[in-house]
Amino acid sequence: MTKIPKEITCASLPTPNPQTNGEAIRILDYLYVGDEEGSRRKDILDKFGLTDILNTAAECPNYFEGELNYLRLELLDCGAQNMDMATYKLAFAFIENARDKNRRVLVHCRAGQSRSPTIVIAYLIWTYHLTLGEAYSFVQDKRPQTSPNLSFMGHLAHLEQKLLADNPNPRPKELLYECRPLSERRPLLSPKTLSVHTTPKKTLTSLLFPSSIGDPLEQTTLPEQTNPVCCK
Repeated sequence: MTKIPKEITCASLPTPNPQTNGEAIRILDYLYVGDEEGSRRKDILDKFGLTDILNTAAECPNYFEGELNYLRLELLDCGAQNMDMATYKLAFAFIENARDKNRRVLVHCRAGQSRSPTIVIAYLIWTYHLTLGEAYSFVQDKRPQTSPNLSFMGHLAHLEQKLLADNPNPRPKELLYECRPLSERRPLLSPKTLSVHTTPKKTLTSLLFPSSIGDPLEQTTLPEQTNPVCCK
């Protein structure tokens, strides 16, 4: 596990909102976003059938290791944290693997405000070819406290075109409308922007990763970072 630098104190770590602490918010049928408290409450995980946990936070442990399926990214919520394509694509592979097996994923960080929504926003851009603005609004509409730090937003803006180009066969945007509960079903996008592409069934690793990178699903933890330097 990555050691938290001395510069990061409890006061500088993201602080969960006590009014929303311990949540798992449904983004898609198979994809939820939440905070650390939600990831440690088995009643919440069982309630929503969450079997796969994408833990994005360096400071949060995997509470049900050996019982649930985990991917740990060990990200720090600061400007020095590099959010590159390799990080995103490892997360995408984990989410897609769960979806293909009819499982549900919880993506969480400490407060559920910055790191985990960043991963989910990037996933929506990659999977459905939403713009950054559309993906951000889609997630924030469901989880209003969504607020990626400025560095993460900059990374997303910088990588937006790469994310779009990396997946030439996005899922139809209509699916974003269909997966909403009836009470929430209202037009998300103008019909003129809807895509008619379908996603052919391909092996995740061949779709997301060249053979030189190898199979990311064989590794559930990113290599440990060496003395990361973070903003105060």
